[in-house]
Amino acid sequence: MLVKVQDSTTGAWIAAGATLLLVEGVFRDSTMIPADRADWNELELITFNTFDRAGIYQVTVRRQGHADWIRTNVVVTSDGCHVNSMRLTARLVSQ
Repeated sequence: MLVKVQDSTTGAWIAAGATLLLVEGVFRDSTMIPADRADWNELELITFNTFDRAGIYQVTVRRQGHADWIRTNVVVTSDGCHVNSMRLTARLVSQ
């Protein structure tokens, strides 16, 4: 799963300071980009333990100053050898 993080008002990419959490049942995986890495704002958040794991996930993106972005029932399928890439854009709302 690859998730880009965008400010919903300005359209700016804001991955620095964002955390991605993927949950399927008792399985959890997360990653984050440090807040001091503004040069990484346009990168996608990737969780390596779920990069090649099919499932039905709850996807949460958190970033200070923004409301949590949550999507449930995100289906990641497999082609029998690898998972089919799932790309999302989390458009965060400022608080």
